[in-house]
Amino acid sequence: MSIINKRFSAAVLIFAELLIVTFAASAQKIEATIKITPPDLISVEGKFINGNPKRSNVNWSFLNSIGGAENLAARVSDFSLTDRENRAVAVRKMADGEYLADAPADVFRYRITLKNPANIAALAHVSALFDERGLLMLDDL
Repeated sequence: MSIINKRFSAAVLIFAELLIVTFAASAQKIEATIKITPPDLISVEGKFINGNPKRSNVNWSFLNSIGGAENLAARVSDFSLTDRENRAVAVRKMADGEYLADAPADVFRYRITLKNPANIAALAHVSALFDERGLLMLDDL
């Protein structure tokens, strides 16, 4: 393995650890399952642990750009919500990556199609899947 690859791998691991620590320290605790369906589909399903502490929050948004990668929110599809009684919550798509729910929700589901960014330098910041490898960055999922 070349020195560049070793440094890149080390940087990716450090970044992933920082994301995990940041995610764990947030006020909203969630439990999520991420499923990968080759070649480029990610399914995410999650729920708030101990309910949604921000029950008044009906606005849902996804990251749209980071590190030179643009239009990330357009990758999101099949976004749906349910409440704690497992009833569907109506959701309106306001723009790519911007959703407005009719009521607070406790469970969320969506899919993301991972296309490699046009800007190759952006690979250090976004999730990407290759033939048998990939890198998932939690902030863009």
